[in-house]
Amino acid sequence: MATRDNKGNWLDGQGNAIPVKYVPANAKHRDRAVRKVHRQVANLSSRIAAVKAQVLDIVDTYLDLVADSHGEEWK
Repeated sequence: MATRDNKGNWLDGQGNAIPVKYVPANAKHRDRAVRKVHRQVANLSSRIAAVKAQVLDIVDTYLDLVADSHGEEWK
C-alpha cells in the first residue's frame, strides 16, 4: 500500500511527496487492489479470531465437564 501524507500526496521510498497527478495509473490501480484485499483479509482475520475463541470456550467447557465427572478439576 502506498504511504501518503496528510495532503494526499504519495510518498516515495525516500519520503518525498509526489502529487497524485504524477502517480502512474497502474500504481493507483495496484494500490486500490491491495487496499481492498487488505480490508478483506483483516475482516477474515477478525472473524477467525472470534471463532477460535468460541471453539476454545466449547472445548474448555467440555473438559470441565469430563473432569467433574471423574472427580477431578480441569485447569
